[in-house]
Amino acid sequence: MTFWTSTRPKPGWRTYPTKRDADAARWTQRLTEVAAYLAAGNEWPRHNKTDDRVERVLGVWLHTQRVDYRAGRLTAAKEAQLNEVIPGRRQGRPRRGANSRIRQPALVLGRSSIRGDAALSP
Repeated sequence: MTFWTSTRPKPGWRTYPTKRDADAARWTQRLTEVAAYLAAGNEWPRHNKTDDRVERVLGVWLHTQRVDYRAGRLTAAKEAQLNEVIPGRRQGRPRRGANSRIRQPALVLGRSSIRGDAALSP
């Protein structure tokens, strides 16, 4: 009986890239594509409300990175790469429109919003 003692894989045994390898290569490719897209003078890619397929693909990828970051699923190495290659990526494009205004609590004159006490006189 002969045992395979080499560190090389058996001929024909999984010489193709694994799914993990393909995912890592695609992640690096998307990072490069987003950086090139922004370097070309474009705004942040949108993940919805766009007919441009390239912008949408890049926008969905970037949006997924933000979601993964907030959920704690983004590795420290990927976060460091994103911060280095795409600074400002967590903020993204500025919001526009009526729903984008920063809402501040309305001040009630003469009352403190915490305890309901009369406001301090000047």
